[in-house]
Amino acid sequence: MPASTNPEDGDIELQVERAVLAQTPVRSAMFFRTLASTNDYAKQLLTGEAARESMLAFPLLISAEEQTAGRGRGSKKWWTGKGAIAVSLVLDLAEMELARDDLAPLSPLTAESVAETIRETVGPEHSLEVHPPNDVYLNGKKVCGILIESPKPECAIFGIGINTNNSVANRPEEFKEVPISTILDETGRTTDHSLFLVALFNRFFARLSGG
Repeated sequence: MPASTNPEDGDIELQVERAVLAQTPVRSAMFFRTLASTNDYAKQLLTGEAARESMLAFPLLISAEEQTAGRGRGSKKWWTGKGAIAVSLVLDLAEMELARDDLAPLSPLTAESVAETIRETVGPEHSLEVHPPNDVYLNGKKVCGILIESPKPECAIFGIGINTNNSVANRPEEFKEVPISTILDETGRTTDHSLFLVALFNRFFARLSGG
């Protein structure tokens, strides 16, 4: 049975979580109003005391309504304001028949899964590109950042931040000169996070299994 823990419940977020648990291979989920970084929380969960006591099943989804200190590769930062998708998908590598050495090629695989899902959402009139290894650009502006980490040999964290229903009008000063955008700003339309994440994760897991 899918497991769900909700540290802070919200009606819309619960609908998203239930859809993901019911319609994708994700088996448990945790939702927070605000996190500094969903990847950082996932790492704490995997390496701290909670890791030994947790009854959560994998794949595990950790999501936040707002992420205040999103990270990219190295020292890079990534902004995912309130209204964006900020998630970390935690996988048991052995369960997925994967190893740490398999993670590098999964970075572009994840980006392509995101790009295809955005393409379904925005339609063919908008240009979409994946900039190696894993940045997704919509109409020439970055809308998605991906960070894959493996704090323990047996686990991997796929951090995905997608600017959907937020707006660059509210981006922090440090990102003012960075060519970023959001799906809302580019199309004028809001994104249904339930439909988007169900499509994304099903596409991702299908690609992961070679489908």
